[in-house]
Amino acid sequence: MRIVMEWLQAAAERMTCHHAMYGVMAAAYAGAEAHLWDKGALGLVFMAAYSVLALRP
Repeated sequence: MRIVMEWLQAAAERMTCHHAMYGVMAAAYAGAEAHLWDKGALGLVFMAAYSVLALRP
């Protein structure tokens, strides 16, 4: 368990905004495919994520 926690901490330190936003988009898409929410909301999530990516350097 300690090795997993160390790996997660190292990954979090290397993560950038782009990684986080692509993770959000992947989770949103997976939720829509699993019918956990409306696919129309998926477009809003993607639009928000791409807006953040466009504004970040």
